[in-house]
Amino acid sequence: MNRATSSLACRACGAPLVHSFVDLGETPLANAFPREQDLDRLGALLPEFTLRYTLERGLEELYQKMVEHDFNESDFRGDRFVRVRTLHNRLSRLDPL
Repeated sequence: MNRATSSLACRACGAPLVHSFVDLGETPLANAFPREQDLDRLGALLPEFTLRYTLERGLEELYQKMVEHDFNESDFRGDRFVRVRTLHNRLSRLDPL
């Protein structure tokens, strides 16, 4: 048994894990919001990495998808999309331009 997996168990059935398929190391949980300190660590982990995706491009893509799917104010304010509500709360803390 691999020492790294000896204390881990399958989330579905609880069986102990005996093989390590991939070590994701510093990878955050799926759908986790990166915190500012997480973004600062990216440069240390991947010094040759440069972002090609800009905030402006991401917001434009998000807007286009919202239009494409007829996303409306009740969707935005409702409980169905918790991440959207979280984004709204975080945006309200930003200083206006």
